[in-house]
Amino acid sequence: MRQPDGSPLQNQNIGMLGQLSRKRSLISLASLWVALLLLILSGRATIQIGLIPITLQSLAVTSLPFFLPRGHALGAILLWLCLGGMGAPFFSNGTSGINVLMGRTGGYLVGMGVATAYLEWTLLRPGSIRYHAFAIVIANAIILGMGLLQLGTQIGFSGKLHDVGLSPFLPGCGIKIGIAIALAYLASRINARIRLSKHAM
Repeated sequence: MRQPDGSPLQNQNIGMLGQLSRKRSLISLASLWVALLLLILSGRATIQIGLIPITLQSLAVTSLPFFLPRGHALGAILLWLCLGGMGAPFFSNGTSGINVLMGRTGGYLVGMGVATAYLEWTLLRPGSIRYHAFAIVIANAIILGMGLLQLGTQIGFSGKLHDVGLSPFLPGCGIKIGIAIALAYLASRINARIRLSKHAM
């Protein structure tokens, strides 16, 4: 038997759902590319101290998960690492290539991907600002730890490793952690307002 055609109201609802789905897809795609752009730009703000450049990338990495839909920050980080590894000038000072990922700074870059995955995991359940602050500290420790591990295989696990791969980062790391915590708090307030506005509709 031939199924009866849908009513005009049903057709209208289907059309609205299709438009909403397309709108969400466009927003998701836009957020992914905006995050990728922020990661690239954060690598351009560089201070070279010794062997390892100090950038704003760790700040971007630990802030993006709080502002983007779930999974988008990790997707942007993985895309950034893949494109940079394939030759796009996305890393600090426009560097690129698999040699960078395998070299002295590669552990910090890969650590950013692991740190983002960790933050995405912590955001699976709601938490207080203290909970998020602790997660941001751990994420930075992951970046530094993985960076030191790979750097140590290049220059040796000695006092030089501490002087080159850790000490120069600590003051800036503390500042960036503080900014990331403030941004996480801002993101939580924005998300709370959005939820309230949705319930009020």
